[in-house]
Amino acid sequence: MAPKNKKSNGGLALGIILVIVAVSVAGFFIYKSQSAKPFTALESTFFQLFILATSLVGSFYVTKRFSEKSALKALKPYARSSFRRMLSLYSGLIRLNGSFAKEIHGTKDGVPLEKLKDILNEQIYTAIDALEEWRDIIPEDVEEIELRSKNTDFKRQGTSDDKQ
Repeated sequence: MAPKNKKSNGGLALGIILVIVAVSVAGFFIYKSQSAKPFTALESTFFQLFILATSLVGSFYVTKRFSEKSALKALKPYARSSFRRMLSLYSGLIRLNGSFAKEIHGTKDGVPLEKLKDILNEQIYTAIDALEEWRDIIPEDVEEIELRSKNTDFKRQGTSDDKQ
C-alpha cells in the first residue's frame, strides 16, 4: 500500500503546483491588463484557456486525493467490523473442517462426507480470499486485529485432501 500513497502524494503535489501556476498566471494577466499595452484578443484567450486548463487539472488531483482520504475514513469502521466477522466465519469453517476430517476417517463409506468436505474447503478458500481483500483496503487494521485474535494462522490449514 506504500507505493499507492507515494503516487497519491505525487498527484497531490502536482495538483497544488498546477493551482499555484494558474493563480500566478491569472495574477500576471490582471497585472499586465492594467498596463499601457494590454493583451490582444488572441493573447487574452490563450491566457484564459491556460488558466482554465491548469486550474481544472490541478483541482482534479487535489480533490481526488482528499476524496480518497475521506472515503477511507468513512469505510474504516465498517471494514474493521466486517473483517472481524469474516475472521470469525473463517475460524468456524476451520473447526467444521476438522470435524469432517474426523467423521470421514471414522466411517467405512465416507464418499458423501468427502464431497461435503470438498465443498467446505472451497468455502474456506473463499474466506481466505475475502480476508486478503480486506487486507488491501485496511492493512494496518487487519494486522492489529490478527494480532489480537486467537486464530492468526491464515494459511490453508485443515484443507489437505488426504484421501485414505
